[in-house]
Amino acid sequence: MKQKHNTFKRIFHRICEELKATYDVAQVISWKAALVTFRAKIDIQIMNRNGFKEPENVKNRLLYKHQIMLNFLEKKFSSYWNNYQYLNTMPECDEKMRNKIWVCWWQGLDNAPEIVKTCVESIKRNSGKYEVLIITDENYKQYVKFPDWLEEKRKHGIISKTIYSDLLRLNLLSTYGGIWIDSTFFCTGKSFEHYMQLPLWSIKRPDYLHCSIASGYFANYSLGCSYENRWAYAVIRDFLYNYWKHYDHLIDYLLTDYAIVLAQNHIKPLADLFMQIPPNNPYCDELWKVLGQPYDPNVWKLISKNTFLYKLTWKQYFPKEINGKPTFYGLLINGTLNQYKQEQTLQENINKAINTHPIIKMQIDRQNLVTSGSYGEAKIPLNVKSLEIDNEKDYLLVGNNEIIIGENVNLVEITAHTRGISYYETKGDKEFKLMHNSSNIGGFFQKDGIGYWGAGVTTKIVVNKGDRISLSLQCQVPGDTEILEGFLQVEVIK
Repeated sequence: MKQKHNTFKRIFHRICEELKATYDVAQVISWKAALVTFRAKIDIQIMNRNGFKEPENVKNRLLYKHQIMLNFLEKKFSSYWNNYQYLNTMPECDEKMRNKIWVCWWQGLDNAPEIVKTCVESIKRNSGKYEVLIITDENYKQYVKFPDWLEEKRKHGIISKTIYSDLLRLNLLSTYGGIWIDSTFFCTGKSFEHYMQLPLWSIKRPDYLHCSIASGYFANYSLGCSYENRWAYAVIRDFLYNYWKHYDHLIDYLLTDYAIVLAQNHIKPLADLFMQIPPNNPYCDELWKVLGQPYDPNVWKLISKNTFLYKLTWKQYFPKEINGKPTFYGLLINGTLNQYKQEQTLQENINKAINTHPIIKMQIDRQNLVTSGSYGEAKIPLNVKSLEIDNEKDYLLVGNNEIIIGENVNLVEITAHTRGISYYETKGDKEFKLMHNSSNIGGFFQKDGIGYWGAGVTTKIVVNKGDRISLSLQCQVPGDTEILEGFLQVEVIK
């Protein structure tokens, strides 16, 4: 059920805009074309409510509508493009302000819905070394300046907050570079550091099936660029400034997308930059579709593949439980949905490591940890699952969490593998201990990203027949570690 965020005044304003837009298209192209665009816009409203189902006739109408709108904008602004000179060098800005992650919630996060707060927190948690700046009505003028005429149009309601947000992101990126990400993106991995290294970035899904003008090759709710390529978004910004300087109504809700396509049509270096964006986040629209459904690990595993950013919405109600079972939304809000994804990844990594070492297989059961202070000692109970030593089992016997040395064994090599999850930033190296009869014979492991660490530490032990080697794992871990997993790989060396 949609939340009541549409006022009668806004609805009336939008209807008037659509009627004006239809008339404008009729004057420049034809009435037939204008009616096609109007009908296609109705199709889009229906799709917004039926899960974006696109029958063949709707697809054809949408594709036709996109071509009509591009033709309209080409004709209306042909002289603009003929005279436009883009600058591939931009004015310098304060070095401290470069390459930020920009997020906007006009009313401030204190007044945001819980899904927005959860999404923004996930962005911050996965931002790596890059600062996340929240833009609001109160602070946006600290970062960007708009022309006075544009501010007046916003003040009088001619330019809506949605359009103003489009102009804001282009202004920020063309000034500072970095990444713009909508406040309704749920982030499950540390991908921003990679995106920041690209000349230009946007979510890109060449296999995207919906008939949008972007066709999956970009999405204006996720845009980014290196500091050197800020000019690319200045080109798009300049066109939209020119549009709003001469127009007092929105010709189409997808105007910014059309502007991106037009800019590529006229500026080849810009088109080249968009083409160089590698495909990423193929399932970014899929979590939203199942948010209100009971959690299904198989569905989560499927839509988690190569995807770290998920576009959600605050305009729709989702239950947290159905018949006593948590929904995807419920797990997202209570902070465990991403934990489940990381658990799946951990288990897959551990299983892969075990399966690639068939000599002996020992795997522990996962255990939630209770630690105190900045660090804590975490003991991991070992549960021996199976034992294979090249069909020479006489040489090594397995007891209760110990091995007993048999004939012809002189050396045993033990490798400890651990994986951990913590939900806050952890810094520095962590000490690792592999316990052998209470003697520390271990080494260390290094942090592998924020809050997700792992290691493989190997030691060799000289043994004699009848020796008993107790097996246990003990780690010094950050106090915020919530899940720790590990296993021991034991190999007999003759």
